[in-house]
Amino acid sequence: MILFKQPQQGMIERDVTPQCQGRVRALGSHWFAMLDASAASQCLEAGDTVMVTGRQGIVLLVRATG
Repeated sequence: MILFKQPQQGMIERDVTPQCQGRVRALGSHWFAMLDASAASQCLEAGDTVMVTGRQGIVLLVRATG
């Protein structure tokens, strides 16, 4: 797992839940996304703005903004 020094903004394209990976548009591309450890109980819906905090392989780690 790689954590970013500076989180980046992204937008959820397919819902991300504690049980399921989703999709996010970030860093100029489309990525698989999963919740980061601090957001393990959140559910993120398509259209939500998120912070991308790192990556694990080809999957970005995301959490809600705010």
